[in-house]
Amino acid sequence: MSTPFKFLLFVALFAAAYFLCDQATWGFTTARLPTTQDLGFSPPQNDPPPYLQQKFYLRDQGGQSYVFISEDGKYVLKFFKDMPRPWLRWPSYQKKKFGKLKRTLTGYQLAYDRLREETGLLYLHLSPSSSPLPALLIDRLHITHTLDLSSVYFVLQKRAEPLTSPQNFLPQIQQLLQKRSSAQIADHDPRLHFNLGWIDHHLVFIDPGRFTHDPSATSELPAKFLEHLP
Repeated sequence: MSTPFKFLLFVALFAAAYFLCDQATWGFTTARLPTTQDLGFSPPQNDPPPYLQQKFYLRDQGGQSYVFISEDGKYVLKFFKDMPRPWLRWPSYQKKKFGKLKRTLTGYQLAYDRLREETGLLYLHLSPSSSPLPALLIDRLHITHTLDLSSVYFVLQKRAEPLTSPQNFLPQIQQLLQKRSSAQIADHDPRLHFNLGWIDHHLVFIDPGRFTHDPSATSELPAKFLEHLP
């Protein structure tokens, strides 16, 4: 076997292994989470809740975040996907990443300030802090990671049970949308049917990452939501 062929075979096997590992872990790696970048958000005004002092397991992912469930099953820890990649020297790429990340964090900040009960948000860490904040994370390969969250953007929420059969709860949904519009918040995610859940028998928004301040926000049901009703 010639040397060039061996090299190409090695590259192909390495690429295949990397792809399979990336698929198995959903692309999650703790190396992408820490940052020294301050995006202008205020530091947390309260101490980290004791709920963080347990293991969290990677159980889901969305377009904006990786979702970890606490060992007791009651809480959700979210880490954001659009973290800039410092090792990539493309200014336009970094600018795009920062823009998407800041929009997502702004949505969570709005929800925490105006609709905390309606989103189950408990704690926001949207700027680097100085005090150590150790956490234990278990990825999809059952590998345990010890990570200092003081340099990581994250949010902690109560865990919600997804809403099923939304057609049976239209009055509650309408009431929740009215609360959102009264808070002058619009949601630019049209998939409302995926963004509703129950916490302690109260209907809540699960993901406020696309919330924006909008004085003209309405409580009208989105067309895509109505299309999914039986």
